[in-house]
Amino acid sequence: MVLATAIPLGAQYDAPPYRISEITAHLFYNYTGALSENIIDNPDFILWNTIIGEGSAAEPSDATLVKVFLEGEPDSYEPGRRVVLTSTQEGTVISDTADLGVFDTEGYAVGFWLQGTGCFPIELEARLIGQSGDSTMNAQIDFYCGE
Repeated sequence: MVLATAIPLGAQYDAPPYRISEITAHLFYNYTGALSENIIDNPDFILWNTIIGEGSAAEPSDATLVKVFLEGEPDSYEPGRRVVLTSTQEGTVISDTADLGVFDTEGYAVGFWLQGTGCFPIELEARLIGQSGDSTMNAQIDFYCGE
């Protein structure tokens, strides 16, 4: 026997809270357009002079793709829930917002493009807004340049 729960017309269904499960970041390589492996919390990837293709960079890179992964109830969607990514580099703070779509069994991911990266450390804060109960995650990308 299958039991179904009906939601009356006009009633509002609120999906359980979503949560941020992971942040990854990938260098964008300027020659090929390829992406690097994840550079967050990766001690084997050296982020030294990436703008000229040094360190562990396969080629020059001056942009980074940040991905924020979320978990939530499969097949759920809540209008108004979004992710805000705040990046801080050399005292400059940039915030960007991404709306969420319908979750599947794997969750949902949103991407943020950071320009002008490669020489200075970047602090990241991803924050899920539009629901009761916060979900926040922080990460750092340790870029450095020098002679």
